[in-house]
Formats: sequence, C-alpha cells, structure tokens
Amino acid sequence: IMAYGGEGTGKTWDYLKIAEALPDVTFFILDTDDTTERMIDEEFAGCNNIEDYLVDNWANFDKHTDEVLRLVTEEVGIKPDLPREELPWVIVDMSDQTWEDVQEHFTQEVFGMDIDEYFMRAREAQGIDTDDKKVEGFSGWLDWTVIKRMYARPWKKLTRGRNFNLFLVTGAKKLPDGDKEMNDLYSFLGRMPTGEKHMGHKMHTVLFAKSTKDGWNLSTAKDRGREMLKFDYIDDFVEDYMVKIAGWDI
Repeated sequence: IMAYGGEGTGKTWDYLKIAEALPDVTFFILDTDDTTERMIDEEFAGCNNIEDYLVDNWANFDKHTDEVLRLVTEEVGIKPDLPREELPWVIVDMSDQTWEDVQEHFTQEVFGMDIDEYFMRAREAQGIDTDDKKVEGFSGWLDWTVIKRMYARPWKKLTRGRNFNLFLVTGAKKLPDGDKEMNDLYSFLGRMPTGEKHMGHKMHTVLFAKSTKDGWNLSTAKDRGREMLKFDYIDDFVEDYMVKIAGWDI
C-alpha cells in the first residue's frame, strides 16, 4: 500500500491502526523524519509490536533496510506459509524523503558539498565561476544513472519482497504539465505522490488521503481487482478499507 496526501490526512494513523488491530504481528517502521515516535508513545502507547528505526539520511536508510529485512526473514523463516494477516509489516514514513536523501548522499560523496550548495554552484556554472568550485548540473547519462542505481538497491528489496506487507507514506504535489504517464494514473485526483515519480507503479495499492472539515476521506489511484474509492469518508481504516475492501480477516 502507498498512502499519499498532505499533512494531517491520517496516513500515519492508518498503519498504526493496523498495528493496533494485529497485536501479534511485528511492524518495522523506517521513519525518515522522526514523527512516528510521539504517536507511538501517546495515542498508540499500548502497541508493543512496533520496532521504530530513525533513518534520517541515506546511509541509515540503506543500512536499516537490510537489518529489517534480515529480521523479517528470521521471523517468517520459522513460520512458513503464513497467511497475509500474520506476515510482518515494513513501513516507510515518509518514503519520498529517501529520494531527496540519495541525491544529498551522492553530492556529498562525489562533490564534497551538500545538495543546496551543489545546485547553487551548478546554477552559477552556467555563466559564473565561483572560487574554483565551478560544477555542472547532474549528468543525465552518468550522475543520474548512478543515483538511480543507488536508490534502486534497497527499494527493489522492499517492493519485491514476498514475506512481508509493505506500507509507504508520502506527500502529495500537483501533476506536472505534459507528463502523460503521471496524468493517466492520477489526473482525476489532481495530485500525485511526492518523491521518485515511478514508485506508485511498483505498488499494488495507491490511495490518496485528504482532510476536510467533515473528516478524512480516501480515493483510489490504483488497486488491483478491488472496489475503487472516490473521496469516500473513512471512520476506521482497518474496518472500512482493510476488511471491507481489501478482504482481510482481522
């Protein structure tokens, strides 16, 4: 599942409600912005099945992804043929930050500067040389190839895993003009997920979360073989989506 939307639209709440409903299942949270800990300590203090990892840079995300997947394999390995309701969950909240983090990591490793300085100097390099640190923008055939391969290494393991459930939380942004692929998938919603733009294609389910004065609602961008939501108000994600639409036995 990918849940995307603006701040305060219930995305983190949704997966924590699943954790609350499945107390015997382990939830591994890869938290990129350290926002989940407060909710675990307060509203969901009774959930003892959550392992929370702060992954505030690319190196930590890469390392902890490997660690979490190792723990998942150890846990599932002693209990083969588990139904989906009993498989562990891996959560990435907010997953879009990892796309920014891998670019930051690349510029630090290759150019020895943070990404803001790098792009400032790349801009200057179009006509201005600044204290011998003139650089050009990312090379499409060299730099971006390396960045995308770095990015794909942990994400391939996460999106292709079959021994756990995956839940991604990400923000939302306006659709770009002229991008037919993104408009075909998200046009009726008017918003697409932030981060690496193809991530939604790798997920079975993509849900758009929105907050109004009447509460939270969900719309379906894609969901294989299931009822499509269109700005439907959700009182309880577990009951209203996981059970009634996704068909889980919870």
